[in-house]
Amino acid sequence: MKRFFFLLCALALLWVVGMFLPAEPPLPAPEAAPAPEREPGPDTVTLVAAGDNLIHDVLYEQAKTGSGYDFCPLYRHIRPLIEEADLALINQETPMAGSFPPSGYPRFNSPVELAQGLAQSGFDVLSLANNHMLDMGPEGLGETIGLVRETPGLSVTGAFLPGEEAAPLLLEKNGITFAILGFTSYTNLGGGADSGGGMVPLLRDDERLRALMARARERADVVVVYTHWGQEDSFAVTTSQRDSARLLAREGADIILGSHPHVVQSAEALAAPDGRQAWVLYSLGNLVSAQRKGQNLVGLLPRFTIRKGADGRVEIDPPALTPVVTYYGPHFRDLAVFPLKQYTPDLAAGHGVRAFGEELSPETVRAILRENGITQ
Repeated sequence: MKRFFFLLCALALLWVVGMFLPAEPPLPAPEAAPAPEREPGPDTVTLVAAGDNLIHDVLYEQAKTGSGYDFCPLYRHIRPLIEEADLALINQETPMAGSFPPSGYPRFNSPVELAQGLAQSGFDVLSLANNHMLDMGPEGLGETIGLVRETPGLSVTGAFLPGEEAAPLLLEKNGITFAILGFTSYTNLGGGADSGGGMVPLLRDDERLRALMARARERADVVVVYTHWGQEDSFAVTTSQRDSARLLAREGADIILGSHPHVVQSAEALAAPDGRQAWVLYSLGNLVSAQRKGQNLVGLLPRFTIRKGADGRVEIDPPALTPVVTYYGPHFRDLAVFPLKQYTPDLAAGHGVRAFGEELSPETVRAILRENGITQ
């Protein structure tokens, strides 16, 4: 009987204790549904452009190695500015034809390793529309076009192979389609075959220009045009340059990048008939050269920020301009391109241009820019 009584007490105690024990842990709550995606913001592209890449003989001699040529050191100080852009363009002033020996002024030809050096330095597009591109004749230009197209990371505009249909270069970056074209006012070939049988588009060929611009406008969100024009060594923008700029703006250009004068010139925004605003930089000057005048050693790297909204409308901010200076020491040694911010008074004091009676201090560079309406 006692056992029965103790059994009942034990059962009762277990029941009371159970009332105060913690409940089983709850099952985990189902994962929250993912938050709805935000409305997409505008697609954005940064574009950087450079002026004349003018490879004199002292430049390729400096680049010579035991097994070829290495041009990367020439661009090492501006490489971060080029690489950080989504799209980087340059006017390649000299042919790169492997069948011909390297040569300097007046008939240029650069080692083929230059193409790889430009690609490794961050450039994406080479415009070949300039007066020196036929210095090695149509054969040399054909080799240059082939070389650029075969170099990983590089594209070509402003020149076409014989019999090839002329068309703008189309590139898509971050949801924005770019059409990139190149035109020159003349080439040095002369003799009635000024454009090498049509290999290089000429500004004065109105019919071809309008056809190329129409194709570009139909297929692209943004139309960029390299133009080789103007008066060498002159800061003054010619009437012909202004007329060509207005024509290109009417035909659909959004950004017009000038080269050939070898000095910087002014910039402006042109109103197009359809309401667009076309940015015109009449001359970016030289990116690199070994010329003897200080003014020829100053160039510009404009940086454009381009946005495309969900409605398809494109906006292009005013360009941010980075001045650059080509430095060389005595006897053209240690050639390299510097952003102006890195071009110190000590570098200026040792610049080889002083041997030719020139002064190229940082303040001299800023004065050249101010005189041409270029502010930083």
